[in-house]
Amino acid sequence: MEKLYALGFLPSAFVEKSRDSWNIKIANNRNATNILYAFIFVSGEGDFTISHVVYIGHTRKTFENRMRGYQYGNGQAVNHRVHTAIGDHLKHGGRVEVLCLPNTNRMTIHDIPVDVAAGLEYGLISFFAQFNKDNDHPALLNIAGNSLRLQGRHFDEKEQEELAEHEQAEENMEYPDAKPPHPPQQHPNNFVREDQYFELTLTEKTYWPVGSINVPMRFTDCFGIHGGVVTVTLISNGRNHQVEAVINRTANPNGSPRVLFQGENGKLYRDWKQRHHKVNDVVRVYVIGTDSITVQ
Repeated sequence: MEKLYALGFLPSAFVEKSRDSWNIKIANNRNATNILYAFIFVSGEGDFTISHVVYIGHTRKTFENRMRGYQYGNGQAVNHRVHTAIGDHLKHGGRVEVLCLPNTNRMTIHDIPVDVAAGLEYGLISFFAQFNKDNDHPALLNIAGNSLRLQGRHFDEKEQEELAEHEQAEENMEYPDAKPPHPPQQHPNNFVREDQYFELTLTEKTYWPVGSINVPMRFTDCFGIHGGVVTVTLISNGRNHQVEAVINRTANPNGSPRVLFQGENGKLYRDWKQRHHKVNDVVRVYVIGTDSITVQ
């Protein structure tokens, strides 16, 4: 802990426990970007208080956005690991604090800006991985940059690379400001409003390939920046299938969002179209929240 405070880390958030759940409450540096942050697990009281670092992270997004990822716990990598670890620690009566190192672009050498956050991250991970081991603290949850973890027998070389990639991908995501609501199975006529949805015709051009969805300009404020992630729920026969897509803000001349389906998510979207619809069918796309849509 002293090492982090000496470097300029500041108390910035804490976990507030409720009866059945918990929430990350941000106290400072809400809109700081390109930051380093550290999760601290605290146990005991008074003279018997013990604190240890469990995760060091670096994000170029805002501090608030990154904490949402851990709050939801979605994903294949660090979001889920940290979310689960927080829940377990709270069950055993512990507390959780988050420190943040803001304003990391302030350093220059001969007028050349130095990205302190990017350069310091792996050094801190290596330090606290060894510190935790030497002091019988729980192992650091990091994989990328954690040589002690990577040298273990739990992961082969390919798995190490994949886990590190997933970890970095989740650091770079945009997270909505609320969990997407559960999409309705049906939209009765007395519920549907014109400003809630738009229609999409599955032409030859959009039906056979993986495809994309062009979003009308009136919905542009419901979508984030270029490269952000959209949660897409595909509804058919009373069943929901959730995939992710990427926002492209440069494809349309007016800057309106184009939702692109890529990789495995693209295959799922294409298969869903061809299983439940035919060429020239019209589907409705409901905008149900920030970066969250349903298609049916």
